[in-house]
Amino acid sequence: MLRTNRYAHLLYFLIDILLICASFAVACLLNSSLLPHDPLDGKAYFTVFLLWGICLIFVLNNFHLYATSRYLSITQESFMVTKGVGAASLLTALFVFLLKIEIFSRTIFVEAILFLLVFTVSWRILKRICVRKLIESGFSNYNVLLIGAGEETGLILREIADNPFLGLRVKGVLDDKKTGNLYGLEILGKIKDLEDVVKKYFIDEIYIVGPVDKAAMQDLLARCKKTGKTIRVLIDEFGLFLQKLNLNYLGSLPLVTYFQKASSETKGISKRIFDISVSGLLLIILFPVFFIIGLLNKLERKGPVFYVSRRSGKRGVPFNFYKFRSMVH
Repeated sequence: MLRTNRYAHLLYFLIDILLICASFAVACLLNSSLLPHDPLDGKAYFTVFLLWGICLIFVLNNFHLYATSRYLSITQESFMVTKGVGAASLLTALFVFLLKIEIFSRTIFVEAILFLLVFTVSWRILKRICVRKLIESGFSNYNVLLIGAGEETGLILREIADNPFLGLRVKGVLDDKKTGNLYGLEILGKIKDLEDVVKKYFIDEIYIVGPVDKAAMQDLLARCKKTGKTIRVLIDEFGLFLQKLNLNYLGSLPLVTYFQKASSETKGISKRIFDISVSGLLLIILFPVFFIIGLLNKLERKGPVFYVSRRSGKRGVPFNFYKFRSMVH
């Protein structure tokens, strides 16, 4: 399943690249009379489009839209894509303004934004409809284990039944007080049997739906964590204070999700590349300003231009923090 997801994410990535290129191409073709004839000006257009496309890909990736959650609604995903196009377009407009690329047509810029919105949003809607049909037919379904036998269990089962596109197959329930059957589901054992049940029934996700004793909640979460599975908790009055939490909705029911696995290495690398690329670009653009500030600082006061301070960074790794010196040496 993991390999299938990777292929799907790569496919989404490639389709977005094609649609981005198509958006720019259509905007240019419809306004061919506004395009420059000088090759140097043509390179400026290519540079703007290239930067624009890269920014959009990184923004969409930062919104986790290449690892789309099946709990995300069509409206939510469309809104996130729209925000991504808007953010990437603003960054590109800032780039054009700061570098004073006056030959770039505003008409082409605005129409490119419109085509980006139409193409990328339409594709995402079509993709989600197709994926939902596949999931409803049984593709990439998740085996779910419920913990807790109460009224909340019935609510969860009703929402799962009303949302078949989520692909959730409930295998059974664990509860320390009840035995037999509950809402047509078999009670597979007690909470102490968690690890064995997860292995026996190939469970993918664990739903803690209550009622669960508050004092035992942390111990239960620790047990679930050892299984390495995704844990979802029906929001009640547990007062949870956990790291790596995410809020999803199963129909109308809010679920807190605890991800056992750390964020993927690819995501971390992508973020690092984005940070370096944007900061490097801003350093190049703002270099004349920094040079003037440094020169004035040197002429006005004796001492070094920069103030250097040793700081503690990620995971306690020290690094040098630089700022223009503004105090007496």
